[in-house]
This record gives sequence, structure tokens and C-alpha cells, in this order.
Amino acid sequence: MEIIQSYKTYLRDTNQERLLLSDSTMYRILKVCSERRKSLQGIDSYLAEGSDAYDDLFDIIDKLADVIDSDYAKKLKRLLLEGKQYLRTDYRTHLKGTSLVADHCAMYSLSDPNDQRFRLSCDNHPTNPHSNHSMRCSRCQQFKDSLGDMRSLIAELLKDARDDGNAVSIKRYEDLEADVHNAETKIINRKKHLLYKAEDYALKTYLEKIEEIDRSRAIPVIIDDIAVAIETPIDDNDEKLSEGWALKSARQFQLFSDDVKQFLDDQFDNGQRTGKKIDSKTVEQLMKTATDELGNRRFMVKDRLTARQIASYFSRRASKKRQESVQRTKREIEDDIVYKEMVNDEGK
Repeated sequence: MEIIQSYKTYLRDTNQERLLLSDSTMYRILKVCSERRKSLQGIDSYLAEGSDAYDDLFDIIDKLADVIDSDYAKKLKRLLLEGKQYLRTDYRTHLKGTSLVADHCAMYSLSDPNDQRFRLSCDNHPTNPHSNHSMRCSRCQQFKDSLGDMRSLIAELLKDARDDGNAVSIKRYEDLEADVHNAETKIINRKKHLLYKAEDYALKTYLEKIEEIDRSRAIPVIIDDIAVAIETPIDDNDEKLSEGWALKSARQFQLFSDDVKQFLDDQFDNGQRTGKKIDSKTVEQLMKTATDELGNRRFMVKDRLTARQIASYFSRRASKKRQESVQRTKREIEDDIVYKEMVNDEGK
């Protein structure tokens, strides 16, 4: 099983083979974990959103079935699936304090180029004298290439639709373009999250000056039909990762518009009234297709919310509703007490 193979590779690469369990024990552990883990929600939001993002990309490919060849669609899905498996399993075992691969180098990815207090140069690290990160990971690059192909395809279709003045097609491809961007952002955030977790390992590597393992040992073979991660020289056409690419982006707080709030309130109230609570993922899709009285798109791309934002809004509404219910019950109890006291006083 790929998880067990990845675990063995990680222990070997970090010189912790003494912690290795027998295969039968690991299989029993995985069996218990798989039985109890029913949903990703609430366990790791980055993991859940990253997994959903791949599903969104698969859906986008299905929506393009009328304009792309079926074999090409299958190829894209296969490449994305391999990328999903790699990020879920082997990627974390390839992360190092320093590496010639920018995607794997925690020191480079988490250094702040704008603040020297939070920056460490790979030049000064004894195990990696080259800071130009001249190598690339075939598995990481495969995902970038797949996303690049999808973006280029949709951009070309959108351009043709605009040239033809086809409003329906323009709306369709603008939505798909935004969906690809949102999915890519979620997957990159998942990748960043894995690097945050590797920060302690990077520090330990730096302080203890652990000798970097031979790269050939860091290439685990999972199963025959899944691509192997290979480090090769960077191509001139490759997109270069900037220093600190894995740092958290500054959060931009933007108030929901009145129209967005009204739409969410309508969905929430309808669920309360019918007893069929609507899923935040469904509401996210409804926002993409909602129209106004004139049949125009109700929400522009910048106004649409993610399922996570919608779930948070619904949670606040539900909490407020519970508080109102408690206050109402409290007032009713107080009124009953006052009424009983009045009745008792009249009876005396």
C-alpha cells in the first residue's frame, strides 16, 4: 500500500528506522483509521478543501467534454489524479530543510525576502551550497503543466467566444476560468500547509547540520502505474517559484454585499422552513448560476463565496438563532413567574 511505502521511505530518509513497525501492524492500524475516518470535514480544512479542489477540476473537465477530445480529457484526469496522490502521500517525504528543488526546500519556501529577521539563505547551509534551486520535481511540475494546459484551453475558448460575441459562452468560460483559479488556490494552500508542518523539521535540519541524503534514496516507487518523482534540471520555460512562496498571504477582509447576505439568508431560512438544510457546497454552485429579474448574472466572480465562507456564515446565523431562542425562552419563563405571582397575590 502506498501509505505504508511512503511511511517507510520517510523513516529511512530521516534516520528513524528504529520506529518501523511490521507490515501486519501497519495494515491493522490503517484498517482501523479507514473505518473511523468518515469525512475530511473538521479534521483538516486545508486537506478537505484541497481534496475538493481536485474534484472540482475533474468536474470542469467533464463540463468541457463537448469541446475537447475524450482521450485528452482522460489524460488530464489521470495526470491530476497522480498529482492528488502525490500531494497526499509522497510530497511530505520529499520536503527537506534545504533542497535544490524550490518546491521541496522549506528554508527557501518559508523565508521572508522582505524581512531579514525571518530569512535564511540556502547559500549558508553546508548541505546545499547552491541557492539557485536549479532542479525541478517531475511530479510537482506535472501538476503545474496540467493546470497550465487547462488555463490555456479555457482562455482560448473564452477568447473565441468574445470574438464571436456569444454571451452564453462568455459566461460559461468565465465561470470555468474562475473555478480553475479557485481550485488551484486551494491546492497550493494545501501544499503550503504541508510546508508549515515541515518548518520544525527544517529548523532541526539546519541546527543539527544533518547531512542531506542522496537524492536517489528520496525517490520512492509507489505502484507501477503511478509516475515516480524524479529531479531534473529546470527548463527555461518553467515557472520559477519566488522566495517565500509558501508564506501565508495577507488576509483581505471584505464585507459581504447586501445582495449576497440576502441570498444567503434566503437559502438559510428556506432550509429552516422546510427542514431540509442546504449544503454550503450546493449554495456555492447556486451563486454561480443565480440570475436577477432581467435574467442577468446576479453575482460577479469577485462577489461569489467559497463553500467554507458560506458554511461560516450559516454557522453564525445558526448560533444567533439559538441565542435568540434561549433569550425568548428565558423571557417566557420570567413572564410565567410574574403571571403566577400576580395570580397568587390576587388569591390572597
